[in-house]
Amino acid sequence: GISGFFRGWAPTFLGFFINGGIAYSGTEFFRRYYGNFLGDAAPNLEIPIILASASSAAFFGAFLLCPTEAIRIRSVAQPD
Repeated sequence: GISGFFRGWAPTFLGFFINGGIAYSGTEFFRRYYGNFLGDAAPNLEIPIILASASSAAFFGAFLLCPTEAIRIRSVAQPD
């Protein structure tokens, strides 16, 4: 019924909330790190730096998202 539609929202919300925080702060961290690492070449490589930093942050954020998604799936599949 309709209650099954809303089951598992808490771990999903928590997981994506944490993932969003990691993605934003991680992107900014890696963007500065890669910019400092490349030095004088960084202004010419702004777009690749942004793409690499977003990819790095998403990689680490996925490790924190996976456990909460497993909790959500288990709570929906086995509600007892």
